[in-house]
Amino acid sequence: MKQSKGLAMQDIVGRIHLFVANLDIKPHVKVYIFSKLGELEKRLTAGTAENIQLASLVGLVYQARQLM
Repeated sequence: MKQSKGLAMQDIVGRIHLFVANLDIKPHVKVYIFSKLGELEKRLTAGTAENIQLASLVGLVYQARQLM
């Protein structure tokens, strides 16, 4: 994603973290999202492919939606 669009996945995850922090949602949903974003960022740091982690991010959003 960084090469084709100039966006680093880690930057996107950081922005999503700030966005979620300001959302008015149930605390347990925020905790779930923050936990999963942390795992995702750890995998990115370890060198996992960004396209795989992008799919993981989509799944995270879907699962969080189910918790609401």
